[in-house]
Amino acid sequence: MEALRQYMFDQFVRETVRQLWQSFPDETASMEEDDIKAFVFRGIENAGRYGISDSENVLRYIECSMAYGEDFDVAPETDWAGSILRREGLSPDTRMDLIDWHEFAASEAD
Repeated sequence: MEALRQYMFDQFVRETVRQLWQSFPDETASMEEDDIKAFVFRGIENAGRYGISDSENVLRYIECSMAYGEDFDVAPETDWAGSILRREGLSPDTRMDLIDWHEFAASEAD
């Protein structure tokens, strides 16, 4: 069972690295694969601090980390995201949906 869990984890990391290369070509252009993997590992750990552990929402969290910076959950410029992540009583889906909604609303305001 542990071998299967490890395989699924490794598969998630590979797919996330590929997704970051595709979605963030400018941000990842100077990064080696090992650098991106390390970024993904840190993102998984950071997402876990907020109870985010399912692959879909962990990926969304990592994409926010790439878009806003690894410290987006605590940075003053993105305090709105940290506030959402720290809200109690909301599911990981709802918290990540609220972050997506905020991004959408901000882009529509521009």
